[in-house]
Amino acid sequence: ALLTGRPILWYVKGHLGNPLLDRIGLLLASRILFQGVANRDRRYSRAVRLFRGKISILANGIELEDVRAAAARDASELRHSLGLDVNRLNLVAIGQVSPKKGLRFLFEALASLKGRTPPLALYIVGGDGIAAFRDHRCELEELARQRGLDSIHFLGWRPDVYSIVAQMD
Repeated sequence: ALLTGRPILWYVKGHLGNPLLDRIGLLLASRILFQGVANRDRRYSRAVRLFRGKISILANGIELEDVRAAAARDASELRHSLGLDVNRLNLVAIGQVSPKKGLRFLFEALASLKGRTPPLALYIVGGDGIAAFRDHRCELEELARQRGLDSIHFLGWRPDVYSIVAQMD
C-alpha cells in the first residue's frame, strides 16, 4: 500500500502481539483505528502521544434508529422462534462470548435476583468465534446450570440483532 500511494488503516481490536511489527505498522499507517477508548488508553498510551493526529476510535454500540425501525415491524414469528414469554422479564446481552466480556458476572447477578424479581430470561446474541471462547461458553453453560438459571439462551451470531433487541424488556 505504501509503495502504491494507498492509505493504510491500522485497526487495533485487541492487544498487538509483535512489538517490532506493531511499531512499524503504527508508524506507517495513515490512520490508526482503535476498537475503543479503553483499548487505546490502557495499552497504547505512548502511541496516543506519538500519533495523536492519526488516531480515531471505532464507536461500538447499538444504532437506536435501527432498533426503532425493527420495533415497527411484525415480530410475531421472531417472538415465537425465540420462545419469548410475556410472563418473564426478557433481557439481551450482545457481543462475542469471550471471558473478557464478563458474562459470568451477569449470570451471578441474575442468580442473586432469583425469587426477588419476576422470572428472567437472558438471550445472548454473539458467537464464540475461537476454540478458547467455545470452552468459555461451556463454562458459562455449567455456571448457569449450577445457579439454576434455566432461561439463558445462547443464540450465536444473528443478522437480526436489532429485531431481537426491539423485542426485549
